[in-house]
Amino acid sequence: MKTKLIGVRVGYERLILPQKCNGKPGWCISLTEGRYFIPPVQEMKFDMTDEGIIQLLIEGQTAKEIAEFLNLSPRTIEHRIDKLKLQLEAKNLVHLVAKLVATQLDRRTSAK
Repeated sequence: MKTKLIGVRVGYERLILPQKCNGKPGWCISLTEGRYFIPPVQEMKFDMTDEGIIQLLIEGQTAKEIAEFLNLSPRTIEHRIDKLKLQLEAKNLVHLVAKLVATQLDRRTSAK
């Protein structure tokens, strides 16, 4: 299910299990799992280096760790991250990662 709650798009799945009986149940169990939806990011094309940086950022790696993994200088990674922030209009690194995760999720659902 999708809905808007206080101006924020929220999606949730809900499972309701009523008491098994003849007639009106005396109780039921409800399980709800919710997710916030981040506004979709415009379709962007990234080169292989940016794709690697994106994947490692999503995994929680620092710029220094990404640089070591990709055999690049930490400053190069920082510049590329700054470029990604500008392209995606992200306010900070956390906002960038949230937008990147949303982009990756959108990519997976549209590929199905």
